[in-house]
Amino acid sequence: MKYKIIPSEEFKTVPWKNGKGITKELYVKQEKERGDFIFRLSIAGVTENGPFSDFSGYNRVLMMLEGNGIRLEHSDGSINEINSYSDMAIFSGDLKTEAVLKEGPIKDFNVFTLKEVCSSEVIAVNGEVVFSEGAGELFILCCGDYAQIESIGINVKIKHYHLLHITEIASVAIRVKGNAIAVKIIYQ
Repeated sequence: MKYKIIPSEEFKTVPWKNGKGITKELYVKQEKERGDFIFRLSIAGVTENGPFSDFSGYNRVLMMLEGNGIRLEHSDGSINEINSYSDMAIFSGDLKTEAVLKEGPIKDFNVFTLKEVCSSEVIAVNGEVVFSEGAGELFILCCGDYAQIESIGINVKIKHYHLLHITEIASVAIRVKGNAIAVKIIYQ
């Protein structure tokens, strides 16, 4: 098992595809053959109502980190209400999506996965969670003062909005304590 802590100072700031805001890319895995990314984890600030960028071909997961809520209205008629940290919207990037802020701006966490290559499992950790499956890659974003991650060969604390990336996962338990978001990337 290998791991790396990625401090928030290393996150790359990029403009949204639609030009309406900026995103901090926490981690991006590129696909060399196509020029597209396979998956991306990011944090974005939504400061006004309006359309989300088009991410056709991707599945999306959105969770709110800070703020008073957002409503996502999708072109297929479905709606996601995000009111707290553990609320999650899972939707296709093929849909046209309109954001409606509830009471001021928010900061959100996003996972994009290329549908034909991989998928994600996203969990809000409020206390303690144990992961035991051994495939894929695991990311832990600290959302509190710190998060503690323990396993065979790992015993680390990460700070607020720092990211831990674990690869070559063996079939051993990985314990996450604190307030965090855990993202498991599963390849097809």
